[in-house]
Amino acid sequence: MAERQARIVAIAPQGVRLRLLGSRCTPCENGCGGRCNLFVGDAEGELELPGEKPAAPLQVGDLVVLSLDDVALRRSAWAGYGRAWIGLLLGALLGYALGRGLGMAVDIFTCAGLVAGTSAAIFSSKPTLAQPRLVHPEMHS
Repeated sequence: MAERQARIVAIAPQGVRLRLLGSRCTPCENGCGGRCNLFVGDAEGELELPGEKPAAPLQVGDLVVLSLDDVALRRSAWAGYGRAWIGLLLGALLGYALGRGLGMAVDIFTCAGLVAGTSAAIFSSKPTLAQPRLVHPEMHS
């Protein structure tokens, strides 16, 4: 699990705006596998969590912990890369079947199906990154 400290800058109905503290997530001393890139803020070092409803009542200025569960990260990776892989396989299979059925060059149809299937899967899935959870330090163990 990757974690990073932040301070609440603003709370609005559409989400919570945070200023990220420090330069690394908590387990980086052991190697976090690139999860620090998921806690990247804008040019001011701030990050917005849209629709975030914290469990504890929070106020502007409170110190919080951003937490990213490994299961959510794997689920997000599957949504992006898994769908593209399935699109690649199905597109190639359908292209091959179409080429065989028409009695034409199977390789060309397989390649075209591969490209079309992968593109369709990528554009339809619009992969999203896993959203970190906002945890109040008193509730954090």
